Parts: sequence; C-alpha cells; structure tokens
Amino acid sequence: MAVFHVEITLVASFPDGQIVSEDAFVGPVRAVAGGRVLRVESGHRKWQSGQVEFLNRNLEFYKDAAEPSVAFFEEIAETLAFIAGWVDERRSELEAVRRSGLKIFLLLDIFMDRDQMELTLPPVLLRACGEAQIPVQIVSND
Repeated sequence: MAVFHVEITLVASFPDGQIVSEDAFVGPVRAVAGGRVLRVESGHRKWQSGQVEFLNRNLEFYKDAAEPSVAFFEEIAETLAFIAGWVDERRSELEAVRRSGLKIFLLLDIFMDRDQMELTLPPVLLRACGEAQIPVQIVSND
C-alpha cells in the first residue's frame, strides 16, 4: 500500500485568470455540497479556480477498519463511480460552461511513498470524463 492521502476535485478556471464566479461555474453545473460532494467553491479573486471537491481522505481515517487499505481504496472506487454519474447527469451544463471559456479538469491529488502509486481508474469514470471532454489529471508528491 503506497497511497496515504487522496483528494479528488473538479477544477474550473479561465485561461486569462478572470474570476470563476458562482454564475460562471457552480450554479450552471448545479454543484451543491452534501453527500459525496464535500465542498463547492467559487472563485473570489483573479486566478482562483472554482472547485467541486468529492473526496479528501487519509488512510489514517480507516485505522479501525479490519483492512484499512482495502476500505480506503473501496471508498476511492465508490467516489470515482459517483463522479462518473455526477458528470453524466450534468454533461450539457458542463459543455455550456466549457463553451463560455472555462477550462475544466478532474484532479486526483495523491500523497504516496516510495515513488509508487497503486490506483485504478474505473472505465465508467474514464468514459464519463471522455464523453464530457474533461481531462483527468493525476498529481503526486515527489
């Protein structure tokens, strides 16, 4: 087990740095915090992105589970499947905000050790993001 922390966030920004207001992103894609949507944030200043955060979890959260790493990766897999459905339900809205000039991508920010990452992206997520033309970016620590 090499992954210790994962954040999964849909990020939206304008290439010219203009503010990603609620009317530009959060409102049109019907992003509301609750359930598997942990946090929704609009930009409040230049160069600040809009964000829909789906997961922000450490392996430590599962320390009391019989198999902590199994429980951790099950939640990651369930969240990725949820995101696929969320994107599918909003495909036309995501297309509209992209046409307005927003650049959107799904960010998986991962903290790991030993320069090793074990993470499977489910086909349902790749299909949903592909059809919605949303790139998936994976970033890890050094």
